[in-house]
Amino acid sequence: MHWRDIVLPIVAGVVMIGYWLQPADAKTTMFIAGELPAGNLTSTLVLVTFVLIFCWVASSVIYLVATLKMLRTYRSRLRTFYSNLDDRELRWLDWFVASLIILWIVAAFSFVAENTGLERLVFEELVYGLIACFLLFIIAFASIVPPQADTDEGAGSDGVPDARYARSALTTEHAEQLASRIKAAMEKDALYLDPNLSLQKLLSHTGALPNQISQTLNEQIGSTFFDYIAHHRIEAAKPLLREGAASTLTVSLDVGFNSRSTFYKAFKRETGMTPKAFRDATIQ
Repeated sequence: MHWRDIVLPIVAGVVMIGYWLQPADAKTTMFIAGELPAGNLTSTLVLVTFVLIFCWVASSVIYLVATLKMLRTYRSRLRTFYSNLDDRELRWLDWFVASLIILWIVAAFSFVAENTGLERLVFEELVYGLIACFLLFIIAFASIVPPQADTDEGAGSDGVPDARYARSALTTEHAEQLASRIKAAMEKDALYLDPNLSLQKLLSHTGALPNQISQTLNEQIGSTFFDYIAHHRIEAAKPLLREGAASTLTVSLDVGFNSRSTFYKAFKRETGMTPKAFRDATIQ
């Protein structure tokens, strides 16, 4: 948490205390009659409250954008650790963010409308209903724990050596040997056929350390863990597609993908065409 993250809550807390310390008749005038009592302190509190409402609208937009950026970073890091992502990308977070944005739009409009004389356009039941649905959503998914990743991993997905490799004890000769073991695990042992293959399983198979595997994949092989495994699965799928006997779903599961959609995306990214188009082209 940054210091700037607590500025608005602190100001709001001070304003809340200010209201609480007001005389009972002033509170009745403000909150029951809806009128502004006399006095500079009360006027200041109301003015600051009005400003805070619009500050909340602006700051909540910033936090929403920051949340989306963090989710994008999280999903890109998953490619370093897992060979299949469908059950790890936490797609429910997309719905979470979408509902959060809808709730924000409705709440922001309500706050602004109530303070600019447009309260007739506000349906309070809608706001309360959305808040209730949002809270139920949180309760339903709050216990889900995201997959843990080793934060010492330093493999860059763009092929550029990570600065954290600067002090690595992995020599060029050792990296080449490790690259050979990784390739043997794919080509001879067909480790890619395991749909639950993860970086940890590859570590156990090759007897290497996490940062060594990442550095070798990044610098010697020039690929992320996810893309490297997907490449071998796609190469294994090509002859099965050429035969034309099995369905695309069967082929995708046989070579280690855990869904047809993941297979389609990876195949098109690798070859520039869909599995069906590849099959039709090769059969003809």
